[in-house]
Amino acid sequence: MGFFGSIRRMMKLNKDPNQQQLARLFILAGSSTPQEAVRVAAVIAEFVSDNGWSSIEAEDRLAHAMSLVRVQAPKVVHENAVQVWRTLVGLD
Repeated sequence: MGFFGSIRRMMKLNKDPNQQQLARLFILAGSSTPQEAVRVAAVIAEFVSDNGWSSIEAEDRLAHAMSLVRVQAPKVVHENAVQVWRTLVGLD
């Protein structure tokens, strides 16, 4: 996919209600206590599974959701959400 194809895909994801919900879930996780963040992470994993996305699409959508969190939430919420994301994608 070329540069313009990537931009079009990002614009499409920005408008996708499921993508917005995924970002909201990460914001909730990043705003929660560590114990509650674990529960929200389980909800995120179930949400991804319920949408039937391939593993590649799920990874793309999770990464894109984190970019939305970065611009929509305070820095500390983003940092906490990154920890949840890292756990979900197997980096921690």
